[in-house]
Amino acid sequence: MNNINVTTLTTAQVAGLSTVVIRSFSTDQIAELSSEQLAVMTTAQIGVFTSGQLAAITTSAVVGLTSTQAGVFTTAQLVGLTTAQASSLSSTQVGGFSTAGVKALTTSQLGGFTTDGVVGFTNSQVAVLSSAQLSSLSTSQVDVLSSSQLGALSTTAIKGLTTAQIAVLTSTDTVGFTTAEIAALSSTQLTALATDGLAGLTTAQVRTLNSAQVAGLTTTQVDALTSTQLGALSTSAIKGLTTAQL
Repeated sequence: MNNINVTTLTTAQVAGLSTVVIRSFSTDQIAELSSEQLAVMTTAQIGVFTSGQLAAITTSAVVGLTSTQAGVFTTAQLVGLTTAQASSLSSTQVGGFSTAGVKALTTSQLGGFTTDGVVGFTNSQVAVLSSAQLSSLSTSQVDVLSSSQLGALSTTAIKGLTTAQIAVLTSTDTVGFTTAEIAALSSTQLTALATDGLAGLTTAQVRTLNSAQVAGLTTTQVDALTSTQLGALSTSAIKGLTTAQL
């Protein structure tokens, strides 16, 4: 514990503080940091924050975090990230998190991210999301994921997409799915695709559909398939077509 009045420190003084002093700051002192003071801290200083100290940073100050600083947060530190802080993070800051840090985020923390924050996820970060993390995202968050981000999801994670999330995907989204991801989708998930989302499937993607997936499609979805898409269905998948679909 120390008696430093944080509010009187200049940015130069803050940058010059030792990691020992930073570690000795009480949560009340941490809460007095401004965004300008936080922005000048070295990664070494940021690296000694406890989860409790991290949680004490105000939402007005957390906007000062640089992507480089965000990148040094450990899984132990990120336990302290509050949903209010998460909602204040920009796409640049989110993009700075390490993949280990993203992997450690709780569903509550992820739910706190704004759509701008979600846009900041790199493909490498998206690739480590679990099915539970993915399913916890709101439809608004899923709606802003790019085709590139969607294509980076693991085949394990994609199983976590809910029908409500899948329903918001458009043709510009689904075109990004890899053939492995398409093959991993359940018939229930595929049935949730809007006709616009279905229209985005390439022949290579359609070719990976199995008979169970095809059998699960609604008549409206089958009617929306183009002749090119229908022609791409494998012979085994065609066997899944029901009389109602034909």
